Amino acid sequence: MLQCTWNIFTLENTGFSDCHLARDQTCSNQETVKTILYHLDQSLKQAMQLFSGSNVYDAVDHIKVIVKQLRGYLWQGLSNKAAGALTRASLQVMKKLCDEAAGENSRLSVRNTKSEGWSYVRLLSSGQKLQVIRSTGNNTNAILAFLEWAKEHIPNFVKKKPTTSLQLCGKVEVFQSVERYVL
Repeated sequence: MLQCTWNIFTLENTGFSDCHLARDQTCSNQETVKTILYHLDQSLKQAMQLFSGSNVYDAVDHIKVIVKQLRGYLWQGLSNKAAGALTRASLQVMKKLCDEAAGENSRLSVRNTKSEGWSYVRLLSSGQKLQVIRSTGNNTNAILAFLEWAKEHIPNFVKKKPTTSLQLCGKVEVFQSVERYVL
């Protein structure tokens, strides 16, 4: 979770979860959406729905959830087709959370433009905004908010890893470095 105030980014929380999907589960059905919702970490759900803040998260007026396009990992049994279906299921989950938090008195805007991509926005009467966007950008987009920190604390990643293709072990290395720093 990143909190941004006047272009200063604060990493408020990081974590991971076990996959609760069956290896042979069809990712394109509603059962996948239900499974993701059921096993969603409550702290993460709170961060995606609560504007007023908590003991972990600062109060905000705009909550933006970015769903990264997954790609297949054949050695883990995830085909490109299944990865696409899982990404779509994840988007459905995020839209449900957004709708639940916004309530019935919110305004909905769904956009899909070439320049800005796909977005799902709920605007509340208070002016607060919940936004879900789909990203197909480079893997390094996730760390741009704290690139200066990354240059200092993850030198092997910044110096030796190509920005166009980051394999699973490199992603794990970045995540573990961030996790060590936060904890």
